[in-house]
Amino acid sequence: MTMVELGHSLSYAVERPRLLQTLDGALDLPLTVIIAQAGSGKTVLLSQWRERHRHGNFVWLDVVPADNDPVQFMHRMLAALPHPLFEGEALPAPDAESDGGLGESFLTALAVHLGKLPETVVIFDDVHHLSHSRLIADLGRLVERLPANMHFVFASRADLPIGLSRHRLRLDMLEIRQADLAFTNRESGILLQRLTGRAFDPVDVASVVSRTEGWAAGIQLAGLSLRSHSNASQFIAQLTGTDRLIADYLTDEVLDAQTPERRATLLRMSVLDEMCDGLVVAVLGDSGGHLIVEQLEHESLFLVPLDNHREWFRFHHLFRDLLRYRLRVEEPGLEERLLEQAAKWHLEHAEVDAAAAYFVRARKWDAVVTLILSHGLDPVTRGDMATVIRWIDQIPTVVRARYPNLELVRGVLLALNAQFGAAEDILIRLADDPDCSTGQRMIAYAYLATRVQFRPDVRISIDWGERSLRLLDSNPHVVTPDLLRLTRRELLLLITLVNLGRAYLFAGAFPDARHCLERALGIPGSTFSVHRVHALGVLALLDALTGQLDSAEDHAHEAMTLSDEIGAVSRPATADAHLATAFASLQRGELPRAAPALREARQLVSSSGRTQLAWMEHLGAAWVHADQGRTVVLEEPADLAPPVVHDHLVALESRRLRLAGFPEKALTMLPPTVGQATPAAPAVLFESAAAAITSDHLIQARLMIETIAPDVDNLSASLDQLILRAWLSEASGDETTAGRQLASAVRFAERHGLVEAFMQAGPAVLRQLATHAPELPDYRTTILRRASETDVDLGGADLPEPLTSRELEILSYLPSRFTNTELAEQCFISVNTVKTHVAHIYRKLDAPNRNAAIRKAKALGLL
Repeated sequence: MTMVELGHSLSYAVERPRLLQTLDGALDLPLTVIIAQAGSGKTVLLSQWRERHRHGNFVWLDVVPADNDPVQFMHRMLAALPHPLFEGEALPAPDAESDGGLGESFLTALAVHLGKLPETVVIFDDVHHLSHSRLIADLGRLVERLPANMHFVFASRADLPIGLSRHRLRLDMLEIRQADLAFTNRESGILLQRLTGRAFDPVDVASVVSRTEGWAAGIQLAGLSLRSHSNASQFIAQLTGTDRLIADYLTDEVLDAQTPERRATLLRMSVLDEMCDGLVVAVLGDSGGHLIVEQLEHESLFLVPLDNHREWFRFHHLFRDLLRYRLRVEEPGLEERLLEQAAKWHLEHAEVDAAAAYFVRARKWDAVVTLILSHGLDPVTRGDMATVIRWIDQIPTVVRARYPNLELVRGVLLALNAQFGAAEDILIRLADDPDCSTGQRMIAYAYLATRVQFRPDVRISIDWGERSLRLLDSNPHVVTPDLLRLTRRELLLLITLVNLGRAYLFAGAFPDARHCLERALGIPGSTFSVHRVHALGVLALLDALTGQLDSAEDHAHEAMTLSDEIGAVSRPATADAHLATAFASLQRGELPRAAPALREARQLVSSSGRTQLAWMEHLGAAWVHADQGRTVVLEEPADLAPPVVHDHLVALESRRLRLAGFPEKALTMLPPTVGQATPAAPAVLFESAAAAITSDHLIQARLMIETIAPDVDNLSASLDQLILRAWLSEASGDETTAGRQLASAVRFAERHGLVEAFMQAGPAVLRQLATHAPELPDYRTTILRRASETDVDLGGADLPEPLTSRELEILSYLPSRFTNTELAEQCFISVNTVKTHVAHIYRKLDAPNRNAAIRKAKALGLL
């Protein structure tokens, strides 16, 4: 028993009920083995278990090297057993002369005599001291013959060749190993408190457990060291295998017990973070490397398996720390050569990440740079930019400065990994560096244009995009460095155009945005599939915002199909397509379809750092809540909203005030729209004119409507202008012109599937739809059906109780003489619901039947 293990048996030893209960299972089995490395607490656990059964028959035998003499070993065991053991019958002497063992006759006779004892547990501690293979085999044969009253417990640092697999299959063996003996946080906290006399923060305790991997001796030795350290957290943070007490223990108990050859092998193997047979052979230059790993595992020499196949292992962290320290002291310079060998082996096996780590530890910077530029493509293709960034960041800054292309790669990858703050610093520095070539500057400019996804100042993003585009267009023959296939000229042009198009979109410059995006999609090359997904998604979003709904849905579908093909469905690249689907659904008045698309977009952008896309999702959510008549304060994304979002949010707030009966207040909160150098956004123009009409400022409204510039690509703005003209004519008393203009608006809306613009106009325009029924296209029914979902009051002013939008819709069909069943089919509702609405119509119009209701409705201008 070691001194540390003896120390464990003192008053501060921790009771371990879980393991003690497990050991109780040994009382039903012939064999129990406890196999773990030095200092794992095997002896203490068995001592506690024996004490727990102090009234039972427990025999304890400390195995020592001298016990390799079979006769002496057996005499010691027999002397430890209860007496008298062999009354009336002599036991044959151990047959030490034949084959070096105890002999079959002795083992058989011994088993018979053991059967005469009361139930007895025999604990053999430190069985690893036995090196006599025949003696160990005889112990295994004795276990096979044990009577039911006998239970053998073997505690050892090494596996025993006694047929353990056979016992496992027969389920007649209890097995406890290092993983079972590892101390938990709770047990470690108790032990540290008993050793030091003070309680520790759970975080510090967990750190001790992590650094010692639950190794009992390591925790105890850490506790002994903590007695003289007032700052526990600082000491624990620096705890390694070179701590004096831990190093002394591992040296005395483990290293000094090795042969010089084995010790040298352990020191060399310690450079490996993880090891397998082939890697050990490559590093040691020893064809017997697989035997070394197998022997170390067999001897529980602080080797931790990393897979179920037991192909990969690592050293216990504290043991590894000590070995590495000894290697650096005893053989300076050898570690770097061994690390280089390990790196080359991993490269040969296509394990680039491990190779990079070994080259970095060896400080072979040229090799690291070569590896990054030649093998960094694979992780980048998988979207794992962080791995390559980590490789680069491990190179000292002064070394990186010698490789401008490496700094470019770092800036590009940081930008792609949504770490734009760090990327921007690098790329701007390189863009302004006079020593950079035109090709290198092209790369910096193009990736600086991606700032539009992360930064709120759209004007600066447009500036970088335009600078990049000018540089590319004016230098058509310049060849750019090909860095991880991220810097080819065609790709840089695509990145520039997509992000410049996005910046124009966010700025509300829709024609410029469309020009850039359509040019981007004209660039061939499947290599740039992810960027094509971006281009299609942004164009789809532009289409949705400008009312080109069929095109928006087609482009969004194409983007999501392509993202599915290239495995990018969960990347932020598809967020634009989901947002486009949501906004197209909102424009069609299909709120239930918009909600899931907004949820998808929110999930994709929530953790990606793309705040400007997050603002677009925020706008969609605000639009949904506004259309549902709810005033909800939504949490806003970080940074400032892009102009297009800001304008729409201002318009939504103005609309809320206008519909609440405060059109003058709504008008004052809107920016000036007439006589400005820069035209106001369409959403702001619409709300300004709507508030002016509602406030009876008709001349002002007419001037505002005239400022809406015709745009064949912005169907939403065109419909807005048609609706406003009809509304203004109605408010001016020109009902004939109003009816004709409203019919034009409805036909335009029908051609393009637009509905929501009428909801945004509000009850005044919806009442026009209801009262001008004869001259309006049938699409008005679709619009009124959507209005019925908003509970907008569309009834006549002369009625004590106005008709709802659904009732007005049904009223418009009454002159057709449809039956209730036909009305239900036309309005997509049940017959009973039709009957209920018709009854309400009769009551509100004070009409006894259909004919009377029709006459009254015509008189009121409702038909």
